[in-house]
Amino acid sequence: MKRKVPALSGQVGDILVFNWTGSHDVARVSESDYESCTKTPIGTIQSTSPASVTLTTEEDHYFICTVSSHCSLGQKVKIDVESASGSPASSPSSAASSLAVSGISAVFFSIVIAFLH
Repeated sequence: MKRKVPALSGQVGDILVFNWTGSHDVARVSESDYESCTKTPIGTIQSTSPASVTLTTEEDHYFICTVSSHCSLGQKVKIDVESASGSPASSPSSAASSLAVSGISAVFFSIVIAFLH
């Protein structure tokens, strides 16, 4: 069964923290690779939990689990990233927010978001 994962919002300078147990990883991919679950990462695949990613650009960011068929089963997330209010998109603040993204089960990627300001 495939589960639709809603897009989440973030700001430049936010830090995504992916937490999971079991056999998972997290990789940033292009929008087309996100839609098709093609495992072509932009950068490094992070295979150790917790995995942290700082949002440095004002654009949509797409993340998937590249293990087996996990992405096609719904283990993926889109983050809509906007510039941080009151600061330019190219310079994240030192007190950046944190988004916690947790994978709770081996089959589906459950998402928990916490904005810590």
